[in-house]
This record gives sequence, structure tokens and C-alpha cells, in this order.
Amino acid sequence: MTTAALLSPRRRRLGRFATALCASLFIALGVADLVRVPMLAAEMAHLGYPAYLLTILGVAKILGGTAIFAFRGRSRVAEWAYAGMAFDLIGAALSHAAVRDDASRTAAPLGLLLLVAASWALRPEVSAELRAAAIKWSDLAWVKRLWQAPVKAVLGRVDNTRFGVTDSLYPGTAPHTATARVAPGPYYVPGSPLRSDLREDREGMKLTLRLRVIDQATQTPCPGALLDLWQCDANGLYSGFLAAGAEFPNAAHLLLDPGPSDDARFLRGRFHADGRGEVEFITIVPGWYPPRTPHIHVKVECESQTFVTQLFFPQDIIAEVQAQPPYDARPPGPVSNEYDLEIYRSKGAVGCWPAFTKTEDGLLAELTLRVPNQPAGSRARREARAEVVSPS
Repeated sequence: MTTAALLSPRRRRLGRFATALCASLFIALGVADLVRVPMLAAEMAHLGYPAYLLTILGVAKILGGTAIFAFRGRSRVAEWAYAGMAFDLIGAALSHAAVRDDASRTAAPLGLLLLVAASWALRPEVSAELRAAAIKWSDLAWVKRLWQAPVKAVLGRVDNTRFGVTDSLYPGTAPHTATARVAPGPYYVPGSPLRSDLREDREGMKLTLRLRVIDQATQTPCPGALLDLWQCDANGLYSGFLAAGAEFPNAAHLLLDPGPSDDARFLRGRFHADGRGEVEFITIVPGWYPPRTPHIHVKVECESQTFVTQLFFPQDIIAEVQAQPPYDARPPGPVSNEYDLEIYRSKGAVGCWPAFTKTEDGLLAELTLRVPNQPAGSRARREARAEVVSPS
């Protein structure tokens, strides 16, 4: 597989656009320098540079713009072109600052410098090297402390104890109380495989997850409901987003490139509930990634309704699991249920805490999902579909 193939289509399109725009601007600016546009000539005089410098800069800009467009792979010519562009723009910003120009004239070349940096960083070969370097650096203890300090400062303001969430307690679910809606997060991938065993080759403590879907308004089952689950593995990695890694700094590129980076689909799957609204999945207990506590995402499609939530684990189970292989290859997760932001945003995540039982080969988790906001006439339609049985 080529390096370019490892990048998402969105990232490749963004890289091509940035490079084309950067090359076009530099070629246009180079032509303007060569023809001595009066405004540019006056600018040079204002900065104290001789007029012939425009000719030198014009030739350099045209050659640089042409080089980054023509040499799209990782080549020394393109690298020198980017270096020259950066030198030119930094010099222009410093020159404006030296003559005490206003901030807008100083900021203009710095804005173009950001475009040059984006064009360079989004080139497939460079992007792959930067990602590898980020993963290597993020594993250093002092680098982790740099990002963990501000994250912990923010999460320190989160207090889920007000909702009954502590290291040993979590909210019970009162009868007829709707399951809380919890954000889907950035790792959802549509079209997951239709299956009930999500594990593939992922190692971890086996988790049998039995869910029942009912309409909270009528307290009747939702036969044939489609449940879509996704979670990270024991190392905190999501399939489809392996390039993001499991450390907070690496995942930051999702802001610019939210699409999947690979075709892996482990620990993802959809399955239909039976005529009683019940469904069983086989998966593993998820690991952790900052700044979250271990959790499993669930999307429910019941007739015309779509409902998204997350499932959480008591802290004592999290501690016990993380002390066993393969989870113990990493230190315990830095965020507990008391400080998880999504639990806080959902006011304690009522109805998102399964009942756990130890089994011979892992854990059994059972939970009734009470889907809110079902239409008033949904019961008759469900009764007509009561014969729907989950696929084998």
C-alpha cells in the first residue's frame, strides 16, 4: 500500500487544494515582482531594499511555485522550494516589524506562511513522517506531562459526584426513566458489518453484552430495532482511525481530517433485535484513551427514531480489568468516571450503566435501553412488525 493510500480522501483533497493554491499564489506574486508592479516597488523602497531584489524574489517565487506543483512526491527540489518560501515570508514579516508597520501588514506574510506549512505537511510522505514522529514524541514522559496538565486542569472542574457518580457508585435507573442521550463522538463510521461478534483479532477480556430496547413512552419493546456498536480496543485504538493513535495530541488531527484513515472495522458491528427487542453482542472490555473513561458507543434505529448513547463501566471493574493483560501493558487510565466530560454533559448518564456479572470467560453486561421521544402512534406499527426476528 502506498503512503498516499494511508491518508483519507478528504485529507488528500485538502492537501492537493493547499498545494495548488500555494503554487498559484507564489507564481502570481513572482510575475508581479518581475514586472515591477508599482505597489510592490513602493513596498520595497519603504522597507529599505534595492529595487533589483524584486527580480531575484520574482524568479525565486516562480521557480518555487512550479517546483511544489511539479514535484508532488517527497523530493529534495520540493523541500528546498518550501524552505525558500518559508525564508521569504518570515523575512517579509520581520522586515515589516522592523520598520514598525501596523499589525495587518506584518500578519499578511505570516498568514501565507501557514498556507505554505499546510501544503508541506499535507503531502502524503511528509504527513506519514509527521504522524510517526508525533506518536514517538507523545510516548515520552515529559511530553505527556505537557498535555496532561492542562487537560487535568479542565477536567478538574468536572464533578460527576453531583449526579451520583463516584468511584464506587453510579446512578441507578428508575422505572420509566429514559436512557440519557450521549454524544456519538468523532469515531463513528457508517455501514459497519452486520454481525453480533465484534472482536475479530482484538485481544481483551470477553464481554457479553445483552441489550433490550423499549419505547420509553409506552414501555413496550422495539422489535427489529437496529443497534450499531463501536468502541476502542484494549490499547485505546479505534478501527478506521488507527492513524490517530490513542494519545490526545495525535487525535488532534481529527479536527482537520475527521474522516476514517483505514479500512479496519474491528470492534464495530450492527445487529437487529428480535421480536422482544432483545439483542446480544460479543465484544471485549474497551481500553482507554485521553481524555475519556472506558465506554462503548451505541446507536439505536427504531422505526423513524435514531438514538445515540454510550455505555459505561463501574470504576472497580475498570480497575480490575486494567490490571490484567493485555490492558496492563499501559498504565491505568488517567480519567475516572467522576471526571469524564461526557458523563458530566449527560448529567450522570442515567440509564447507561449495565448490570455486570462475572462469567467463566469474562463478563456479562445486561441493560435495558429506554429510547425516548417515540411517536405516539408507534405502538401499532411495532405490533405489526412483531414477527421480525434477528438474523442468525
